[in-house]
Formats: sequence, C-alpha cells, structure tokens
Amino acid sequence: YYRGYGIWGGLRFETMQPGSTEAPTTAPTEPTTPGAIESPLTGTSTERVHGLQFDVENLGSDDIIVKKLSVLMADAGTHHLEVWYRDGSHTGSGSGCNNWNNWCNTWSKLTGTNVFSSGSDSFAATPTFVAIVKAGAITSFAVVSPNSRLLSQTSSTSVDNGLLRINPATPINDYYRNNVQTIHALSTSELLFEGTIDYEVAHSECAV
Repeated sequence: YYRGYGIWGGLRFETMQPGSTEAPTTAPTEPTTPGAIESPLTGTSTERVHGLQFDVENLGSDDIIVKKLSVLMADAGTHHLEVWYRDGSHTGSGSGCNNWNNWCNTWSKLTGTNVFSSGSDSFAATPTFVAIVKAGAITSFAVVSPNSRLLSQTSSTSVDNGLLRINPATPINDYYRNNVQTIHALSTSELLFEGTIDYEVAHSECAV
C-alpha cells in the first residue's frame, strides 16, 4: 500500500509490503538546519584595511541562507560596519562593475549599523540578515568599516567545511559612502578573511 506524508505543500509516497514491520522513512521535521563556518583567529594579522570582499561557494545540493557575519576589527569600541552582497564572483574583471562599485547597482546592502568590538582579540558580530547562496553557486560579500579598519594578513588559503568554502579576500582601501569605492583596478592582493559565517541549510524551497 501507499502512505502519504505532507511535506511543504507536496506529498511523498512510500511503498510498504503487506505485513511489513519496517517504519516508513520520516521526512525532515525542520525546514532548515543551522550551521557555521569559521576562519579562525590567528593572532598575527597586522594589515589594516577599510574592508574585505570575498567569494563564498556553496559546495552542497541545498541552498544556504547566510544569516550573520562576525569579523575581526582592528580597534576596540563602537564602529559603523556595512555588509554588501551580490550573486557571482567579485573577481570577474579587473575594473568597472565587477569591482566592488555600487554605481553599477550590482551590490545590495544587507546591513549598515554600529557594532561593538572588543578589539583584535575577538570577532565583532553583525546584526542578522538574509543572503541566499544557491546550491553549487558563488555569492560574493563585501564588509567595510568606514571609520575604522578590519585586520587581515596576506594569504591564499581557502577555508571550507564541506558545505561552504570561503575563498581568499581582496582589500577595500577607499570608501565613498554608498558608492563605496572608485572605479579602478581590482587589487591583486590575496588576504585572509578571519571571522565566522552563521548560516542555515534550506531543505525546501519554502525555507528561502
């Protein structure tokens, strides 16, 4: 016989043999599963930059909802911090719209607010937001602190946990409010993003 299970608007059917004592496979009870990936604090970063832009790759078969970033600020205190994102890599071209330049309207601001930092010995967390990294795709993020600095160091290292991969970052060294930076060649420097990405794995289209 067939037994139906409602799951986010659809039905899943399983064939059960008469007299079978096997329990049917249960559907996921939650639409999302929380997780996090951390690029650990090294304690040796000395390069001070206005911001970092970096690609995040979804290595899995489910969409991932990025909910929050935690970043390494250079100075203690309360500082304005912005997070922007766009679909695809930020490194497609050396200049123009593939650089981080909001004149092209390709980046969307996720948050822009004051955050508290205890200094270079711990991460400072952003407010929560929603940014979708599609299954098997790349989404790029840019984090900027206009009146302070982020800390980083030269590195070509990627960090992944089997679901997400954080690729090496490039620096943002100027800031013009919502225009963020002028159109000029994208830096070839590779820097380490030190911080944490909190996310949820979406198990259905209804979750995103």
